[in-house]
Amino acid sequence: MSMNHIVYATDANYWMHLYVSLYSLLFNNRNHKFSVHVITDSKDQEFFSKLPELYKLGNLENIQCIEINKSTLDWLPLMDHFTVATYYRLLIGRLLEPEIKKVLYIDCDTVVEDSLNEIFETNIDDFLLAAVVDQYYTDHSSRLGLSHKMKWFNGGILLINLDKWREMKAEDRMFDFIKQNEEMITCVDEDALNAITDGNWLELNPRFNIQKPFARSIKEGKLSLKPAIIHFIESKPWEYMSEHPFKERYWFYLKKTPYSNYKEPDRNLVNILIKITRKTPLLYSFLRRIKKIVTALGTI
Repeated sequence: MSMNHIVYATDANYWMHLYVSLYSLLFNNRNHKFSVHVITDSKDQEFFSKLPELYKLGNLENIQCIEINKSTLDWLPLMDHFTVATYYRLLIGRLLEPEIKKVLYIDCDTVVEDSLNEIFETNIDDFLLAAVVDQYYTDHSSRLGLSHKMKWFNGGILLINLDKWREMKAEDRMFDFIKQNEEMITCVDEDALNAITDGNWLELNPRFNIQKPFARSIKEGKLSLKPAIIHFIESKPWEYMSEHPFKERYWFYLKKTPYSNYKEPDRNLVNILIKITRKTPLLYSFLRRIKKIVTALGTI
C-alpha cells in the first residue's frame, strides 16, 4: 500500500471533530496507509491518549503534531465565527518535510463516507492544487480586484502539489495578498488561496466536498450523487439545533469513537421545545422570543 499524507489544522475547539473525521477516513479507506500531520497551537492530551483506537483500524502509520505559535499570525483579519486557525493550512509548505511532495488537506468539520482512491490517484503535476467548486458560489473576482471572472473553490478539501507550492512561494504570496488587500478580505484564507491560484487549479468531482446546498438536494432526491466527503460548513452536526441533512452521518462515526458519550451543550428544554414546535409557526416564534430573553438573562 502506498503512503498518503493527510493534513488537518485545529485549535483547542476542534480536537474531537478532528478525531471523528480521521476515524471516518481510516474506516472507509482500509486499502490505504496514512501519515497524518496536525497543525495546531494547542496540543490536546486527551486526543492523543485516544489514538490506540485509531491505530486498531490498521491503516494509520503515524500521526505528527506540529505546534505553532499563533501569536505570529495575530495580524491576520478575522470575521464572523473564524479563528486564526483557519490560516494554519497556509503554512503547510514550510511545516512539512521537503520530501513530502503531495498532501490532502481536510477540514476538521467533515466525515469521509467512501474511498478516496480517485483523489489519491489524481495527477496534479501541472497544478498548484485540486479542489471542489464552492457550492455557495458567487463571483468574488471583482471584490478581490482580479482581472477576470473565475471559478471559486472551497478551501476545506485541498489536494496540494507541495513542490509547486514551495517553488512559487505560495505562503509568502498569500500573506502578501492579505496585507495588501486586508480591507476587502471576507473569506479569510480562502480569498488568498483563490487569488494566488487565479483559476489555475484542477476541479475535483463535487462528491469529494459535499456542502450544504448539494447535501440538501441529495437528501431531497433532486441530485444523484454519492457523497465521498461531507463538509459541515455552516450547520455543525454536533449542535442540537443543527438541521444539516447529513447530521446523522457525523453521529454514526462519533458513536464509534472514544468520544461516544458526547452531549450537545445546547440541548436544553427551550431548544427541545423549539424543535418540536418548528412546524407550528406561532408557537415556534413565541418560543424563539422566550429563548432570546432567557439567553439575555444568562440562564441558558
